[in-house]
Amino acid sequence: TSTINFGFWIAKHMNANHVWHIREFCLEDQGTRRLSDRYFSRQIADSIQNICISKVIERYYKKKYGMRKSIVLYNDFSPDYRIDEHERISHEGFNFLITGSLCEKKGQLFVIQAFDMIQKRCSNYDCNLYIAGKINSYGEYLKDYVKRNAINNVIFCGLVENMNELRKKMDFSFVASEQEAFGRTVIEDMLAGIIVFGTDHGAIPEIIDNGKTGVLYSHQNAIDLCEKVIKTISSPNSISDIRRQAIIYAEDFCEYKTATRICELFKRECDA
Repeated sequence: TSTINFGFWIAKHMNANHVWHIREFCLEDQGTRRLSDRYFSRQIADSIQNICISKVIERYYKKKYGMRKSIVLYNDFSPDYRIDEHERISHEGFNFLITGSLCEKKGQLFVIQAFDMIQKRCSNYDCNLYIAGKINSYGEYLKDYVKRNAINNVIFCGLVENMNELRKKMDFSFVASEQEAFGRTVIEDMLAGIIVFGTDHGAIPEIIDNGKTGVLYSHQNAIDLCEKVIKTISSPNSISDIRRQAIIYAEDFCEYKTATRICELFKRECDA
């Protein structure tokens, strides 16, 4: 991870080659800063290779830090995230899910507001929103917001240790992060047969083929998200097609291609 430079210092001290696995923007997605951007640029230049987890991350580091040596390798995923159709739990209406740390940058408040709009526009459907994430001070704020605005059918799940069990009864999920470096939950949800509504921001458009493996909406545009949800749930055939194509697409991430490429990279450098 690029937020920790301990590995770089060990490699420098031992006169060993160093590879950096860059997985975050920092300020834009984690609210953190580096002590010195100029010094970090020199460290990146001294690394023999920089592995970026998305194209948007690669572009960002090239522009901000002048990174020259880089490759893009998406995350691998365990096949344990797969949920077969016969394992899914049948239920009335539609269940929506948002997963992640409860914080402003993950967009839970936006999703709650959009969900309220969806419920008002789709009163003939039974809709529920499940929010998975450890309840912290921001979580308490969200719970209070839901109560003050009398928004029904919002379930705060807290920290969920077995996401597969929760995902078995989910139909759709939301990704609304301010700036996602990759979007692990997108692939995890796809593997579970959940259709993802993702923001057209950050790396999400790289892993969602709009209308085929998921649905993209304009970032922070609740009206657009609401329209996309209504259009999707009104078309059962579309739901089946997107779910099928998303599962096929996501299964490609379970082939350990990234692990193989990284092992090859290390072996090549060791043999050099």
